[in-house]
Amino acid sequence: MRQIPVSNLNLALTGVVRREVGIALISVKGARDKPFSVGDAIVPDVKLLAVGTSSAIISRDGMLERLELNRRAGAPDTTRAASATAAMPSDAQVRVVAQPRLFKSGLVVAFTPLDAVQDLGNNRFSIKRSFIDDQLRSGGLADNARMELDTHGGFRVTGIVPGSFYDTLGLQDGDTVSAINGKPPHISDLLSFYQQRDSMKTVQIQVDRDGSPRSLQLDFH
Repeated sequence: MRQIPVSNLNLALTGVVRREVGIALISVKGARDKPFSVGDAIVPDVKLLAVGTSSAIISRDGMLERLELNRRAGAPDTTRAASATAAMPSDAQVRVVAQPRLFKSGLVVAFTPLDAVQDLGNNRFSIKRSFIDDQLRSGGLADNARMELDTHGGFRVTGIVPGSFYDTLGLQDGDTVSAINGKPPHISDLLSFYQQRDSMKTVQIQVDRDGSPRSLQLDFH
């Protein structure tokens, strides 16, 4: 991969959503980032070929080029505005220092701000859309758990990082996400979620643990 040159196109890889199935968030010409899966055309004559942990491979008129992960890209910015943003810590970075949070595991490996995900009781959670955007761009949603297709349908969750978004929702290693809004989940549902996250209000998720179902309600604001 190192022999593949870095692309000079006005494209920015802002996050990796699901490396196992090849989905990457890419900003085109400074516009808001969008999810692309392997094989998708990003712009005319440019396709996404592969997604790695910190880069993506594209085909440009048949030639291979590489996009490096840019964790601060994704929103329309002038060069001056982007430089100013890079010099300032984000709200999430400030809260990491101000509000340390322990979880049942007793460890703080990842960090979920207290006001980003609120437990309303009865398996219902209030979630800030801005937090999900930050997680997408930072790679947190991909890095803090693995979701693999289960042989019986749905996605099996493993490798949950303590303190992460998944830990906050009470998910455990071995849980299976068996339904989203009443339907068995598919990779297209993940793409739809990322594309529609600005307009969605509520998502119902069914999680199976050792044969017992548990329903989660996520309210976005």
